[in-house]
Amino acid sequence: MGVVKKGHAIAALVLGAIEAIFGIIIIACSFALGGKLGNASTTLTPYWAGIPYLIPGILGIVTGITKNSCAMIAFMVLNIICFVLDGVASVLILIVIGIWAAIVDAITNNCEYKYGYCKCVHKGITYNYKVDSCDTLKTIVALLWCIVIFAIMASIVSLAGSIVGCCATCCKSETTTTTVIVQQPAVVMQPQQPQPMMEKPPAY
Repeated sequence: MGVVKKGHAIAALVLGAIEAIFGIIIIACSFALGGKLGNASTTLTPYWAGIPYLIPGILGIVTGITKNSCAMIAFMVLNIICFVLDGVASVLILIVIGIWAAIVDAITNNCEYKYGYCKCVHKGITYNYKVDSCDTLKTIVALLWCIVIFAIMASIVSLAGSIVGCCATCCKSETTTTTVIVQQPAVVMQPQQPQPMMEKPPAY
């Protein structure tokens, strides 16, 4: 099991924490929006867009603490998936919510609250909104734009997380240890031959 470098681990920790916070903010704003809109569609209350960011966010925090390479790989893969899927979803949310918020912003100039509905007249057309008061519409518009902004920012963070994960796993430099063997010449000990003994001359 490999170990992630300290710099990559810190980057994963920071990006994971930011990603998790953005996911929580999107979920909180979506549920607050659902409480103000009543029976709103899941497009206008996209709490589902914040949930996928929690998982890679938690993995990023785990990677930063443990420096585990397997957690970093999972962090990278999930961030790539989140960037592709939620990036497209963020664009769709931006289109739908942007149009809806622009319409609400335009027609809230001439509104009247009656029988539990805020009745707004714009260009001869009457729009009925089931809210607590007409002032709630401005809060709804602010929540809608908050969801859009944080969804886009979370997509950018997930892209950065996938890049960090790729640098930590795919582009890791292989460090090769070079061992230098110094071979010293062998010293061969030659056995000393005994010197020839001097023979005594024969006695006459």
